[in-house]
Amino acid sequence: MFQPFSRFVLVVLLTIAGLAISTVHASPFGSWNPFKEKVSADPEQSYLLTEANGPWTILATTFVGDGAEEEAHALVIDLRTNLNLTAYLHKKRFDYSKPLVGKGVNRFNESPKMRYRKNIAFDEWAVLAGDFESIELPVVKRTLKKIKYVQLDSLRRPKTQQFRGLRDWQRQLNRNPAKRGKGPMGNAFVTRNPLLPEEYFAPSGMDKFVYDLNKDLEYSLLECPRKYTVRVATFRGNIIIDQKTIRDISNGAEMKSRLALAAEKTDTLTKTLRKQGVEAYQFHERDVSIVTVGSFDSVGTPAQNGKVLYHQGIIQLIQQYGPKPVNVTGSSGLQPRMMAGIIFDMQPTAVRVPKYSVSHDYAQAGKWFR
Repeated sequence: MFQPFSRFVLVVLLTIAGLAISTVHASPFGSWNPFKEKVSADPEQSYLLTEANGPWTILATTFVGDGAEEEAHALVIDLRTNLNLTAYLHKKRFDYSKPLVGKGVNRFNESPKMRYRKNIAFDEWAVLAGDFESIELPVVKRTLKKIKYVQLDSLRRPKTQQFRGLRDWQRQLNRNPAKRGKGPMGNAFVTRNPLLPEEYFAPSGMDKFVYDLNKDLEYSLLECPRKYTVRVATFRGNIIIDQKTIRDISNGAEMKSRLALAAEKTDTLTKTLRKQGVEAYQFHERDVSIVTVGSFDSVGTPAQNGKVLYHQGIIQLIQQYGPKPVNVTGSSGLQPRMMAGIIFDMQPTAVRVPKYSVSHDYAQAGKWFR
């Protein structure tokens, strides 16, 4: 026999299980989660897309024509209410009524003026769903599949959804059961937030692989507090090395490749400089390793001739670690400096401190509204 407390626990567990099963049957795309925060779905709110949303999202579908905004807004509320997805409206203006300047020249040596065949202008209302930091997150794929196959009341008889009739006809002709089973948003795809600047998705900066090579190193250049530093030694290799190999350098791991030897020299020289009280850093890329010294907010000040007058501290470092003049058999020349048996560069130079770009890996992703 169950004790009273045991019977109570059993009843609670059976109740929760029953709720979970009924929920799964009602919505075949997700699992029941009593702790998931409910997304706002106020019909009085516009839910217009902003720069704060995304940066990656899913273009569910688009609407054009009289009543397009209203039908798009209804879908936004439907997605928020029934799928508990953040969804937004975005309007884009298409104007094909203005003339264009064509390429080349005509017989009058003028750029040809052209017009679109259809002299029209219209607004397109897009519905976007989801806020994702990365397109590689598993939740992105799950959410996209959910949107492609779901059937919602707001899309049962839309009048302004673009290409709805054509896509329904294409699905009927398709022999693939998976594609025939898609819903009204079967052509949804992952895209970026069109309100964010191009620089967000294609910025200058290192990718994640290079960042991982350097993030855990002692005296990593990533720790440099300012924008510029002076590169004083450069060592090149010929193969890719992983971050574990670089971290193992200080522990005496066996190194055979040129890049591994370059990393070893970089690590040794950096630590030797540090022991002498020098602000030194090391940095490793796929085919090269460098040692830098110093940190500066700028390289100098602009001169009237368009050149830059180097910061005095940078000049001093270049002279200190650059080649020294020598006299060999009556001829003057330059000889590179050395430390711990390692040769410095013949031409030290100021360089920008590298920064990690969180969106570098997705710079080549497809673009929307281009």
